[in-house]
Amino acid sequence: MKKRIIIAVALIAVCLQGCIVKSIHPFFKESDVIYQEALEGTWQDQDKNKWVIHKNPFKPNSYELHYSKSGRNVALLGHLFTIEGDMYFDMIPIEDNSEEALVYDLHLLPTHSIAKVDKLTKQDVVIKWFNEEWLRKMFTQNRIKISHELVMDENPQSEDDGMYLLTASTDELQKFVAKYGNNDDAYDSDLRLYLTK
Repeated sequence: MKKRIIIAVALIAVCLQGCIVKSIHPFFKESDVIYQEALEGTWQDQDKNKWVIHKNPFKPNSYELHYSKSGRNVALLGHLFTIEGDMYFDMIPIEDNSEEALVYDLHLLPTHSIAKVDKLTKQDVVIKWFNEEWLRKMFTQNRIKISHELVMDENPQSEDDGMYLLTASTDELQKFVAKYGNNDDAYDSDLRLYLTK
């Protein structure tokens, strides 16, 4: 049986060099899922890191994304889906290349991230993640009403030392994405992934 190790959400954020919006529940419904063969293949991102994306053999209409950086290999489960004609990508970590699960790893909870697919061809892909800093601003200004938790660091100095984790249902999440998915302020240029073959 293939060994599965839960990895930290923070690892994804470090890999993507930014803070991404995370949720306990998926952002997609099975009825919204699509599959695009153009996404399959070996890609290189703007920082020359390697991404290998292929069909997940165990879950129809989903992808495995294998990402390598500085000797660390991470696998993500991805689902492409549409909301109001726009294409999005839901990703959740499924394993890394650690030899054994440490007690630390066993305490981590995998979460879903949400990204919008701006471009998808056989030669290049552009993906942009929702920005947690934008979400933080919206919450602190009382401009968003969606179920969430503010998970604080061990010794917080301010609210900035915490991470917002959406706890809303998939239905609520999809309304959130439909409302803000075309808002340029919801994204950060540092949270864009450019993949080329």
